Amino acid sequence: MSHLTSFQPLTEIDKQVMLKLFELFINRYCKVRRDAQGYLFSVLNRYLLSYRVIIDRIIELLNSSDEADHDQIKECLYTLLGNHSWSMIEKSDQI
Repeated sequence: MSHLTSFQPLTEIDKQVMLKLFELFINRYCKVRRDAQGYLFSVLNRYLLSYRVIIDRIIELLNSSDEADHDQIKECLYTLLGNHSWSMIEKSDQI
């Protein structure tokens, strides 16, 4: 139970920040994407079930592969894999 209490409550502003960070995460400019990656994974790691905020956008982009460019699709997949501290695949049992 102490593990669950280490998470912060998720506010509407937090959700908006996550969505904006995700949009930067899939930006066409490499430097913007790289900078956003660290911030997004850090925020996702701070809030329990926070991946639910961006999962609909990820699915939307993957389903509209005609309209999404190669980098956006790649970054969506990278988001699912995560980094050394956070992975959406590990969270899938919480969906």
